[in-house]
Formats: sequence, C-alpha cells, structure tokens
Amino acid sequence: MRRRHVVGGAHRGYPSITVPAGYQSTTRRPFNIAFLGKAWSEPTLIGYAFAYEQVTDLRQTPSQINPTLFQCVGSPANSSCAP
Repeated sequence: MRRRHVVGGAHRGYPSITVPAGYQSTTRRPFNIAFLGKAWSEPTLIGYAFAYEQVTDLRQTPSQINPTLFQCVGSPANSSCAP
C-alpha cells in the first residue's frame, strides 16, 4: 500500500505566519489563521499578518479570556501575586 503524505509549506521552505482568528464559543480556546507565501516573501507575510490583526482586533490576553486561570494562589500569610 502506497502512502501519501501531505506536507505543509514550511516543510518545503515556504514561509508562514499565524495570527489569532478568534475563540471557540464553548471552550474559549483560541484558534489561528495561517498566511503562507512564496520563498523570500517574509516581509509581505508580516505585513499581511499585521494588517489582519489591526483590522480584526481579535487578540486578547489570556487573563481576559479566562480570568479564573490567573487568580492569585497562595497561603493567607502570603496573598501577594507579585513574583
């Protein structure tokens, strides 16, 4: 039986970049969109990714998505979150 492998652009030497594309409604887990380009097109891809992020304004800090993951945990004597 002959196997066929699908290999992405990065494995072939083509540049790619991913940026936030939203959050799943049930789990609030982030998902991304990938931009792929021709060889040596990194500056163009970065420009596309930057423009997409600016227009969509989807990126949020993890503490905004699920604040319960970032609550202070410690003993009552040491309740500071400072590192």
